[in-house]
Amino acid sequence: MARLVGQKRQPAILATAALLAGACGGARARPTVSPADAACTAVPAPVPFAESASVVSTWAIDPSNAPLPSNPGERFVFAHAYETLIRVDCLGRLMPGLAKSWTPVEGATRWRLVLRDRARFRDGDGLTASDVVASWRATGAAAPAVLARRLADGAVAIDDSTLEIALPGSPLASLGDPESAVVRRDARARWPEGTGPYRIRDAAPTSRTSLLLEPVSAADGPRLTIHATGASDARDLIDTGIDLLLTDDPALAAYAAARPDFASMPLAWDRTWALLAPRRQPLGAASAVRSDSLAGLTFGFRSTLARDAVRSDARAAEGPYWWNDVASCGTTPATPARTTSSARASSRLVFRRDEPTARALAERLVALAAIGRSDAPDTSLALLAPGLLEAGARATAAPLAPDELTTALRAGSELAFVVSLPRHSLAPCRDVERLLMSAPWLTAGASPLELSRRVAPLIDTRLHAVVRRNRLGLTMAWDSTVTITAPAMAGGGARP
Repeated sequence: MARLVGQKRQPAILATAALLAGACGGARARPTVSPADAACTAVPAPVPFAESASVVSTWAIDPSNAPLPSNPGERFVFAHAYETLIRVDCLGRLMPGLAKSWTPVEGATRWRLVLRDRARFRDGDGLTASDVVASWRATGAAAPAVLARRLADGAVAIDDSTLEIALPGSPLASLGDPESAVVRRDARARWPEGTGPYRIRDAAPTSRTSLLLEPVSAADGPRLTIHATGASDARDLIDTGIDLLLTDDPALAAYAAARPDFASMPLAWDRTWALLAPRRQPLGAASAVRSDSLAGLTFGFRSTLARDAVRSDARAAEGPYWWNDVASCGTTPATPARTTSSARASSRLVFRRDEPTARALAERLVALAAIGRSDAPDTSLALLAPGLLEAGARATAAPLAPDELTTALRAGSELAFVVSLPRHSLAPCRDVERLLMSAPWLTAGASPLELSRRVAPLIDTRLHAVVRRNRLGLTMAWDSTVTITAPAMAGGGARP
């Protein structure tokens, strides 16, 4: 398949060190990036750009999740409507967002940020520093929104355009995490109001269109029609003519890219699919294996899962992983949970029913467990999931609704869980805390080693972007999210 301009490097891979080093301690008031720097330009913005464009995403988009996305489709939509104070590009560089400048006040733990001139919500109301704090406080009302709560608690509005934020234990780059996006909620509206260049609009109920993204001004970019649908309907839409496809299915990406006016590229690896097991009682030689040796011993097995078990573009999971640094975060669950009797009795490997990759992994692991009990046990499966291998033919793959999975995961009430975790993090300690909140049994006894033994990475996956030539410009962010770029914004400068 043809590759897009700017894909000479894997952006999120190159960004990892910059995110954790330069973003943490650099007392830099302004970015040093030239407006002409186009390292994160996936597709240059054509002149003139299209007035309207059709986008297909193979994920559902739920307004109740805004502004914190739960899947790549929501990441794309929310990134156009909701802004963070600071943007982080594909190389980990800090760029102006809602804030035009940032200055350290006390070392690198407290920062003073000045909002850009004439910052407004998309309904025309002016944005103040107090609105920013109120947004974080509202987002932080949700249990997983650890970062938003910390930002709200540590922020003080100095005046309408200036605020100070305490960031102990968090890098400045965390202000570029989608969880910190600034929104204003209205109980009468399905979508929160944002400050980004687009407003989200629901399409007509009888239309095949899922959403509309309407630019605030003609200079912001084309009007976007969003189709959030499954792979089969996506093929039909491709045949009728689209401008951008976002999918993790390489076969679907190849189907779209076969057209002569399309170009395709894989984005950076952005998700790790892992096996979480409440009960880690290694079998035989597994008890002597160090956690840092596990990857080498199971590489071939995990590569086979990536190649044969899933339809996604996948590889054997590769570290380093942010959850292995729990000791430096000083984070432990408030009440370390013990494995429940139901977990000891359960033979179910559970997963979210709306995640095809998790389903495929669970079903393959269960099948291998049954074979292992009737034949020679597979060493890799014994290392990754000894309890599953012990269950053998009794093991089953069980889909759960999102709320059911959340409840079961917190209780540790099943044999094991297949879950999706972000590959990269702007706030690793926040993500560790969120993981421990969702599954407090992961560090029973508050042992960092126990966490690394109970989280077994299986595969990494990535998205493909397929775009019609000479229609759209695309820019990549730190988490592989692509956004539409108009010629006026191609240099990466802040919007007026």
